[in-house]
Amino acid sequence: MAELSYAQVSALLKYDSETGKLYWLERPVEMFSDAFLGSEWSAKKWNTRYAGKEAFTALDGGGYHYGQIFKRPHRAHRVGWLLHTGFWPEHQIDHINGVRTDNRIANLRDVTHAENNKNNCLRSDNYSGHPGVGWCNKRKMWRARIMELGRETHIGYFTDFDTAVQIRKKAEIDHNFHPNHGRD
Repeated sequence: MAELSYAQVSALLKYDSETGKLYWLERPVEMFSDAFLGSEWSAKKWNTRYAGKEAFTALDGGGYHYGQIFKRPHRAHRVGWLLHTGFWPEHQIDHINGVRTDNRIANLRDVTHAENNKNNCLRSDNYSGHPGVGWCNKRKMWRARIMELGRETHIGYFTDFDTAVQIRKKAEIDHNFHPNHGRD
């Protein structure tokens, strides 16, 4: 099935770029074809129940708002991007502040998977409190490393934790990581 066009989606939904919320628009009778009850009745029933109300309020397993258009699921941030820019995102949509339900256009950017990974939050299994810095029992030192494009680069071993963190942060700048990378 082909991707929905801007014209199709903009006839159904309105996007508030300041709040990041989507709202259902009133649908004309022509959008309904109900032979049993009649198109006018179906349109009135749908518009009474949904028109002007917030859309895409359900949360998926990943914590993103989503909803359905013509019985196909869509994530709210991608639909918001379409309605704001006029085209579907080319890659992934990154929530700059890391809040997956914050769909304000100022918080969204169209980036590659690799760029999106450079704005990750701190992993739940990180015990040092800083990404890419961990204790090496074998050497009894702090180890700094960085991952980019699926490859791990060893930065070095350090006796001082703060030095390991500083060197890792410099590597993040050198590798163009987003300033929010590693946030809690």
